[in-house]
Amino acid sequence: MVTVRRMQENDVNPVYDLSANIKGLAVSEWPRFLEKKEVYSCLNNSNNVLLVAEDDGKISGYLMSRIHISTRNAIIENVHVDEQYRRRGVGSSLVGECLKKLKEKGIVKLFGYVKKDDEATIKFLRSLGFKRYYDFPWMKLSLFFQKLS
Repeated sequence: MVTVRRMQENDVNPVYDLSANIKGLAVSEWPRFLEKKEVYSCLNNSNNVLLVAEDDGKISGYLMSRIHISTRNAIIENVHVDEQYRRRGVGSSLVGECLKKLKEKGIVKLFGYVKKDDEATIKFLRSLGFKRYYDFPWMKLSLFFQKLS
C-alpha cells in the first residue's frame, strides 16, 4: 500500500535518482532537475512542503512545493510518480496531501507550471480543480492555479 509522508533527508538520493533523467522536467537547456544542494535547502526550510509516496520502503513518487510567505501563495516545483505506480492515485494523493498542508499554513493559492503540450498533466491538474491562469508562449508553458481558501 502506498503512503504519503513528509520527505526526509535520507529520501533525497532516491528522489533524485527517480527524476534525474526525466525529459518532462526540462523547461530549457538548463539541468533537468534541481541540484541536490537545492533539494536539501528546500527540505530544510519548514515553510516548504516536500512529500514522498512510499510503497513497502520504495519511493514511488514525490512532490516539492515552495511557499512565498508574503503573498500567501505556493508553487509546485516538481511532482513525479514512477511509471509503474501511475494511474493508481499516487499523484492525486501527493497533491491532496500538499493542499492539506498548505491550507494548514494559511496559503491561499497553489500554482504549477505545465508544458503547453503536456495534455496528460493538464488533464490531471484539471481533475484536481486547477485552472489555467496564464500562458507563456515564449517558454511553451502554461501556469495553472487552485484557490485554497
